[in-house]
Amino acid sequence: MYGVACCTLVFFLSACGFQLRGLSVEQDTASVIVSGVQAGHPIIHYINRHSSVEKKKDESVQLVILNENWKKNVVSVNELGQAKEYELRYTVLYEVFGVHKKRLKTASEISIVRNVLNDVNNVLSVSREEEKLRRDMMDEFSERFLRLMSVISLSGGSL
Repeated sequence: MYGVACCTLVFFLSACGFQLRGLSVEQDTASVIVSGVQAGHPIIHYINRHSSVEKKKDESVQLVILNENWKKNVVSVNELGQAKEYELRYTVLYEVFGVHKKRLKTASEISIVRNVLNDVNNVLSVSREEEKLRRDMMDEFSERFLRLMSVISLSGGSL
């Protein structure tokens, strides 16, 4: 009886379009050309990885990264005055242009914040964790950007 109820619940959730967070959904957006960063920048990799729909070159969208900024602020200290926790902030200032250099989105900013615990006895593991957080934050930026592109394409114009 329990198995039938679970199968029915899964069927209804999938029928209504429910999908777990983090699973990729094919988006009806144009391919994205990224400029303003060096070739091989991780942002280019993440956007290409999440952009599942390929369209013609003339239907592409250009993401111009005006500024990319990382900040690391101390949130708390221990009794010896050493940093115990950091706030890692990733901010990207960007513009979006469509076909024939039509501005789809004026200069806008996306900020992502994460907290990092600092263990002075395990410096190597803390630095690895911070590097993974940085990659995850760039990945989250690309997901947010592509969701924004979906909204722009659904609205048929600029935001």
